[in-house]
Amino acid sequence: MNETPAFQPYPSQTYAQADRLTVGQALTWSWRRIADNPAPLLVGFAIWTVLTGVGASVSYLGTDSDSGGIITAIAMILSPIPFAHVGLLTAAGRKAQIRDFFTFPNLWPMVLAGILTGILQTIGFVLLIIPGVILVYLWYFTQLAGVDRGLGATDAMRESWRILYDNASALVPFALMGVLLGFAGLVTVLGWVLTTPLVVLMSAYAYVTATGRTVVG
Repeated sequence: MNETPAFQPYPSQTYAQADRLTVGQALTWSWRRIADNPAPLLVGFAIWTVLTGVGASVSYLGTDSDSGGIITAIAMILSPIPFAHVGLLTAAGRKAQIRDFFTFPNLWPMVLAGILTGILQTIGFVLLIIPGVILVYLWYFTQLAGVDRGLGATDAMRESWRILYDNASALVPFALMGVLLGFAGLVTVLGWVLTTPLVVLMSAYAYVTATGRTVVG
């Protein structure tokens, strides 16, 4: 299902506003947006968390490891697309609804991008771990760029790389905070329900601000 992106495509530019990015402001903004629209955001993110967890649980219990792995893989490839859509909607000042979590703008290019980045990141981890970590960072905005601008898979990967590489000093702290929130979410399932929307909204905040625009709210 394709929809008009929350932010319209814009010409190539230098990202002059990245220097005003702070983790504290992004975290505060994300909390406000969740508090302003709690039910759709928490429930929508929880649904995808459960879908991913169901696949992992099936594999772990050994009841049908192949099916569990397939469910998890599909959820991991698809979920970043509506997550990017919801993040951009929220950054544009619009309130996401449950249906937005099942909206997949620019679907097939983003599926291809998810597969490509996943394979290359896995190779990086197998080779020496650190290359994989670097690739995870540099391609983190792939779905945001692809959903936002309607880019093809490799163009979205290239745009993500450019933004995150050019603004590493401002954006690496966001990556570290995302890792910390991810670890915090591992404590309980309830933790994931809360930390996942925080990470997604903070990522949208960082992306929109780094591309020279202003988030609403």
